[in-house]
Amino acid sequence: MGPLRTGVTLVPKSISIETQANRLAFSLADAASAIGVGKSTLHELIATGKLSVRKLGRRSLVLREDLEKYLQSLPVHGEQGAA
Repeated sequence: MGPLRTGVTLVPKSISIETQANRLAFSLADAASAIGVGKSTLHELIATGKLSVRKLGRRSLVLREDLEKYLQSLPVHGEQGAA
């Protein structure tokens, strides 16, 4: 007997950019992907206090607003006084 077909469409594990733009919070893996860094770099940002994490039960979430604030805090390349 073959697999049961229920009419449910499977959603890929990676989230589209359009969907990410509408989300209020991200898992750690999705947050790393959203800003283009690896999970270990994201964990380092959290450990050094550069990025905040919220807890929902056992889940760790990063707010979109916190990701945006972190990115805005980075120096602009070529800007005078920036390293």
